[in-house]
Order: sequence, then C-alpha cells, then structure tokens
Amino acid sequence: MTVRALCWLIRCELLKLWRAPAFSVPTLLFPALFYLMFGLPQADRTIGNVSVGDYILVAYSTFAVMSVGLFAFGVSIAAERASGWARLLRLTPLSPAAHLAARLVVAAGFVAAALVLLFSVAAIGTRRADVFELLLHLLPLLLPGVVPFAALGFALGHLCTPGAATAVANLLFLPLAFASGLFVPLEYLPSVVQSLAPWLPSHHLGLLGWSLVDPLPAASLARSLGMLVVFTAGCMAFAWWAWRRDAAGEEA
Repeated sequence: MTVRALCWLIRCELLKLWRAPAFSVPTLLFPALFYLMFGLPQADRTIGNVSVGDYILVAYSTFAVMSVGLFAFGVSIAAERASGWARLLRLTPLSPAAHLAARLVVAAGFVAAALVLLFSVAAIGTRRADVFELLLHLLPLLLPGVVPFAALGFALGHLCTPGAATAVANLLFLPLAFASGLFVPLEYLPSVVQSLAPWLPSHHLGLLGWSLVDPLPAASLARSLGMLVVFTAGCMAFAWWAWRRDAAGEEA
C-alpha cells in the first residue's frame, strides 16, 4: 500500500469517527468535564510534594487513552460488521495491517485532541501555563498505551454484535478504570481491589504517567513497562485470533 493510499484511509477513518457524535463528543469532552467537576476544586491541594491537580490530570489522561482504544475499535468494528462494510473491505486489496495502522493513527489523534482540551481547561481554570509542560512529557508515555486497549477493542468488535460490543466494552472499561485508581486513589479502595490493581494494565499505564508527578523507583517503572508489554502481546494475539475466527465464519 502506498503512503498516499494510507493517508486516504486515515482521512476516511477520521471523518467516520468525527461524524459519529456518540463517539467523538464523549471522547473529547468527558475528560475535561470530569476535571472541571472533580479536579479543578482540588487543583491547589498538595499531598506531600505531589500536586493533587496534576495527579488528577494524569488519571483523566489515562481514562481518555482507555476509552478511545476500546470504543473507537470495539463498537466501530462491530457496527461495520453488522452493516456489511467489514466484509466489503476484505474484498479490496487493503491489508488488515494497513486498516489497523490507520485506525491506530486516528485513535492516537483523538487521544491527543482530548488531552489538549483537558490541559487547556486545566490551564485556564488554574491560571497555570506550566501544565502544558506536563502534557508534553505525558504524551510520549501515554500515546503508545492506545495499542493494547485498541487490540482488545479490535477483538471485541470481531466477536460481538454492535449492542453487545458497547455493553462488553463498558463492562471492561469501568471496572478497569475504578480498580486502577483513576477515579479514587487506591488507598481509599477496598483491600480486595488494591490487591487486583497490580495485575491491571490500566493501573500500570497510570503509574507511568504518575511517575512524572511523583517519581517512582526504576524497578517499579520497569515492572510497569513489562506488564504493559505482556498485556499488549496478549491482546494482539487475541485480536488476531478473533479476526481469523470472524473471517473464517464469513467464508463458510
């Protein structure tokens, strides 16, 4: 596939999601709205040397990465399968890898846009321009985190109907977000949830971001990176199996 064709495909994917307000509006606005409601009133607080406002910014940034990965892929692909568009794409010379790459680029773009809006709201609300410095350091850490959640969404999209995909994505997304400490710090959650958090990819993605606010030992960062790599590999294998299963079912 040529670069020009890939750019055309990226443009089509971008327009498709942008014209779906059920996806684009929550994706872009929810992190900023949550910050206005829960983060801004605590933006001036500090616990030790840690800024509570910056901590919450990182948490809602991780929330944005997860939501885009799961919903842009899971629900969208399920809808394409139901409409017959996915089957039509298989009849074209377009490779699955190119389609996946285009979706990943668009997903990363939506994450970046959501984070820019979130940090702009924080900068205006707190009158702190230095929050954009945190954003610049945060983007290279969190954007790759789209990949494992996108792979998981890709698998769901090929295994579920549109209605079921939305329900299953929510059943995964909300517990992952809460149990990872994105909405409530882990120390305030039940001990059972605290024991689960070290096994959740969303928790380790959050830890990478929080390390910019509250530095972690090198061993802890290495552990989080390792867990994310393992989770990504597992999700990509699951996505490949789901795609092959769906393709075999259509050919039968």
